[in-house]
Amino acid sequence: MKVIYKIILLSVIYLAVINGQSDIDNAVKYNLELNRKNVNKGEVTTLTANLKILKNYYVYSSHPEKSLSPSYIEWEDSSYFGAVGILQEPKPKTKYDPMFEMDIGYHTGNIQFKQDLKLGDKLKPGSYSMNGTFVYQACDPTKCIPHWDEFSILLKVQSGPARADYILPVKNNFNNYELILVNDKSVNIPSFQVRPSDKVTVREKSKKQLRIQDALNVAEQYGFPDWVEVSAKSMEGVFKSMPDRSELPSEINEQLVVELYSK
Repeated sequence: MKVIYKIILLSVIYLAVINGQSDIDNAVKYNLELNRKNVNKGEVTTLTANLKILKNYYVYSSHPEKSLSPSYIEWEDSSYFGAVGILQEPKPKTKYDPMFEMDIGYHTGNIQFKQDLKLGDKLKPGSYSMNGTFVYQACDPTKCIPHWDEFSILLKVQSGPARADYILPVKNNFNNYELILVNDKSVNIPSFQVRPSDKVTVREKSKKQLRIQDALNVAEQYGFPDWVEVSAKSMEGVFKSMPDRSELPSEINEQLVVELYSK
């Protein structure tokens, strides 16, 4: 009889674990949509992520200083659009996280994330696929499950000039957070141009961000070029000199870089 009880108890525990795993795997449901399906070249459109989060679960804030693992969208390289600022969000709730040893921002229930996207000024009419990865963590009080959800959104560009209601300036959230210092001064321009001998430093409050740490780890694995001097441990570096073309990887397409920053 005791054996039967043990078998029943183990079965109940197993089913509870399986159901619990299934719940957290499906704790966040969402859909992605553009605020305007037809846009003109040079305009700004907005991608909205509508999230439905199960009771007792949450996702982290997109604010870089309110989580070590903020929610964000990582876009594939594109020559016809660029993201403006970080992922916008409603005001997050705040609580102390003993794992991160800091106050973190988080969201529950039904929320929206929004990402402004600036189209290229020379974009031709037609249909384009906007490809990216929605990166977030679905969490309950005991654990978090990371998600890297790839997606593709169809964008239709119509003929005609950019309309005044849909062009820059659009508020750039980067300005509010100033994660990087150049020569010990805050920088609020994502494409800031450095000069030889400039020192670039990650702000102290931003050094615990996982995406910054991961980026440095990957860079270390590939090795740093001769024209920069980097200390991954202190998260700072010096831009020593302008590189020659021969010092750059052969797969870099300068024309695509020029097109991206001419938008």
